Amino acid sequence: MLQLLMSNALALSFQLVMKLAELHKESSSEWSKKAGELEGVIKALETHLTQVEDDYKEKLGKETLAKSDLEMEVANLKQKIQKCELDLENSRKSGEMSLVPFTNIAAEPANLSDTPMKEMSLSDDVNRNDLMIVPRVPSGVSGTALAASLLRDGWSLAKIYEKYQEATDALRHERFGRRHAEAVLERVLHEIEEKAELILDERAEHERMVEAYALMDHKLQQALLEHDNFENTIRNLKSELKRWERDHFIANKEIDDLQKQVAVLLKECQDVQLRCGSSVPIVGHGAASTSISNGMSNAENNNHAHMTFNDINGLVQQNVQLRNKVHMLSTDLENKGVELRESFQIELKRITDDAASRVEKVMKKSEEQAIMIESLHRSVAMYRKLCEEQQKTRSSIENISSNLQDDGRNDLMVLFEGSQEISKKTHEQVSERARKLDEELTKLRTELMSLRSERDKAVLEASFARDRLNGFMAEIDHQRKEANSVSLRNAELMHLVVDYEKRLRESSDSMQALEESSRKLSMEVSILKHEKEILVKSERRSLDEVNSLSERVHRLQATIDTIHTTDEVQENARSMERRNQQEYIKRLERDWAELKKEVQEQRDHVRVLTLDKKNAFEGCMKQVEDMRQELQSSWKASSDAEARAAVAEAKCSDLEVKLKSKRIIFRDGGHDNSAVNEGE
Repeated sequence: MLQLLMSNALALSFQLVMKLAELHKESSSEWSKKAGELEGVIKALETHLTQVEDDYKEKLGKETLAKSDLEMEVANLKQKIQKCELDLENSRKSGEMSLVPFTNIAAEPANLSDTPMKEMSLSDDVNRNDLMIVPRVPSGVSGTALAASLLRDGWSLAKIYEKYQEATDALRHERFGRRHAEAVLERVLHEIEEKAELILDERAEHERMVEAYALMDHKLQQALLEHDNFENTIRNLKSELKRWERDHFIANKEIDDLQKQVAVLLKECQDVQLRCGSSVPIVGHGAASTSISNGMSNAENNNHAHMTFNDINGLVQQNVQLRNKVHMLSTDLENKGVELRESFQIELKRITDDAASRVEKVMKKSEEQAIMIESLHRSVAMYRKLCEEQQKTRSSIENISSNLQDDGRNDLMVLFEGSQEISKKTHEQVSERARKLDEELTKLRTELMSLRSERDKAVLEASFARDRLNGFMAEIDHQRKEANSVSLRNAELMHLVVDYEKRLRESSDSMQALEESSRKLSMEVSILKHEKEILVKSERRSLDEVNSLSERVHRLQATIDTIHTTDEVQENARSMERRNQQEYIKRLERDWAELKKEVQEQRDHVRVLTLDKKNAFEGCMKQVEDMRQELQSSWKASSDAEARAAVAEAKCSDLEVKLKSKRIIFRDGGHDNSAVNEGE
């Protein structure tokens, strides 16, 4: 059995897990649509909380005002009651008379004194001790004198008793109303104190909820700041990538310009070589231009739409959606970091390769240009040697020309002048080309130095980019860790949102209960005000009646004694009637018990009689059968007896004729004889 139960439980739990997984899969498709709603919902919650807090504050202020009003009214009522008691005591003391006990009035207020006020201790003590309503007459005044004075004034006993009953009824009603008002006021005060504690608890709970929501808002702001930081880093990386692309494009343009300039210089060197007639091998150099196109994917900008507060239960789904969004953002950051790192590595490698190839080409070109410059220097040295030889030949020719003869002098001079002009022209051309080549060499050296400095700068920028890439990767790892912590905090936030939702439901229920209680309290306050007015009117009427009665109380003393005696007699009569009724009830109970016993006995007797009846009926049936058989036998005997009777009648007729004469004398004997004959 245990194994079956365990297997059933495991199967149910597995089905539940599968259902939860299906629900999670179904809801995961909707999570991505509502990722930006959490901020709006939380803001709506904050506004709702502020509204609830304002409502609580307003209701608490109203309750406190109502409580203060009730306390003021209670204090006023207490002061009025104390004033009434003081007036009564003063009236009692001014009359210099003690109060007469009245037992039948004291019975009902004693039953009504269940919830007395502390401030009414004096009147309650007086009521418990004596419960007297009128002062006694001093010992010097007799009751007969008072009765005579009342009769002289036209007061009858019925009228005095009627006035006394009215006064006692008014006083009893006033006491009952006072105690009822005290009980209601004490109950209202107790309920207000209980509601005040509940309101304070609700206020503390509301403050805790506000603090928790503030913490949630702070965490959400931190998450949004981190998200903004991520977006800023992505924008910075994009801007740096664009700057690198722009610098790379500018460098490509500069390299193309340098290649064109080097090609022009090479052509000029070739022209110089051709003009000089040197046989230096021509190295062909083809300018290579490269074009680079890089495409980077733009990061998604999350626009948080502000939603209205529709349902608090949507917070859980939105929170899960936010967690899924954070997970997606972390994966996107990882992918983008990997792509950026790969693109940076590829771009850096390509840039370094291009720079190295260009530097190698420039070095080769500079070596070729150095070779060409050396060949030019050689040709210049050779031209210099030729010039020196020509100068030497010129000087020798001049020396010789002085010694030459006049006939051959003209031919040599013409020849020498022609060669001198040619040598001057060639020397000028060679010097100009040498000067141009020197200038080009200086230009090439400066360009080579600038290219080397640019190469060093590119190497430094590549190392700086590599370091920055490593920093970006470390920052991405740190942001991934922070995203994981944000997801964990988001899960905690979801639990907190569920708890706060429950607390909000409870607070709404408590708010409804508080509204109902405040409505009831307002109704009770109106009732209390009405009762207070009634009490004030009754107090005024009772004070007037007490004043009127205190003036005539000395006239009522004699009649009060008689009334007390009549009351005692009535009480005795009532007690006797009560005892008689109790005895009669007991006697009726005894009779009822006896009748019940008799009825039970009669029932038992009826049961016995029914059994006897059944037995007798069965016996009668048997007797009837027996009698039927006996009748049949007796019928036969009767038929025989009839035959014998006919014979006997014939004999009797004969005997009657013979005995007619003897019947008068022997009547008795004849009767006996006839009876004997008939028996025979």
